Amino acid sequence: MTKDAPIFVFSLFLVITQAGIASAMISDPKCVGAMNAIGQTMTDQPHKKYIHAAGDLTIERQRLKDQAEMLRADIWRNVDLSHHALATQFPFLEVGAGVAGQTPHLLAALPAQAKVIGIDVDANQIAHAVENIRREHPDLVNRTSFEMMDAKQMQFANASMSGAYVSWVLEHMPRSEAIAVLKELRRVVKKGGVIIINEVHLDVGTSWIIKQPNQIDAVSPFSKRFLEAMIKEQQDSLGDPNVGSPESMRDLLSQVGFHHFKYQRLVMHYDQNDPRTLDAYAHYLIALWNSVLPDLIKSGKFTQADYEHVKQEVLQSHTLRQEAGQVIITVD
Repeated sequence: MTKDAPIFVFSLFLVITQAGIASAMISDPKCVGAMNAIGQTMTDQPHKKYIHAAGDLTIERQRLKDQAEMLRADIWRNVDLSHHALATQFPFLEVGAGVAGQTPHLLAALPAQAKVIGIDVDANQIAHAVENIRREHPDLVNRTSFEMMDAKQMQFANASMSGAYVSWVLEHMPRSEAIAVLKELRRVVKKGGVIIINEVHLDVGTSWIIKQPNQIDAVSPFSKRFLEAMIKEQQDSLGDPNVGSPESMRDLLSQVGFHHFKYQRLVMHYDQNDPRTLDAYAHYLIALWNSVLPDLIKSGKFTQADYEHVKQEVLQSHTLRQEAGQVIITVD
């Protein structure tokens, strides 16, 4: 799952040319910060923590954009920001903005006068985000800006953001870093602001259905083995594949001091009642898993031959279902 869940490791980059492009996009002086790193990480030599960057990064960037479109309806179905009195004179923060795949969807959910500032660790991602908005959403250029910045040590002033959006990011970092990011969000988002977090819950037994006709088990055998291997790979990469579970999210938020929040399940369910969407989701899953496969093969967790069976199972399924977690926090 980019953010586009969606994500990712944190190191320090200084790429003057690309950083200059990004900083030139900043229109609000309150948002100008040092160009130091974090968010969603993808470099030309991918860091181990981002498990989806094992293959061609051009393909991965397009996958993140496709993922954002595929999951848009599910992510925003139960989010209504009209109930929140957002201080729109302050920007809305997107952590781990990546290639800006979800940025237009976030803006569509915000009041028309709202602006979004996205942060990410990777200068390449920042440059692609700027270019994607310019090329594909020119009407949003004046409502967006992007910076390299470490979400564990943001360069923004206290209470300088009207809210924040964090999608498929915390899963790719150790719990201690997730807590550091949440503490910074509590610091920079104004009282009364809203924070939206989407996160994975990769429990094979409870949050996945990959089912073919006449199949008794919830998950087909090769797909189950692949999911178990992917979970182990993320754990070996210091990530948390279950950070989006109700128990995990509530524990994280209580440690940081958030008290007013709503947890809800993000349910992505597709079956033969809508064959076209079922097929689209099957191909989305295969693209997602393709991005992890090279590392699984390299580490001996899976084989190419068995993966061919996985693809067959997914494409022949009559039901595909995945559950994740979504939290909507009101900052007090």
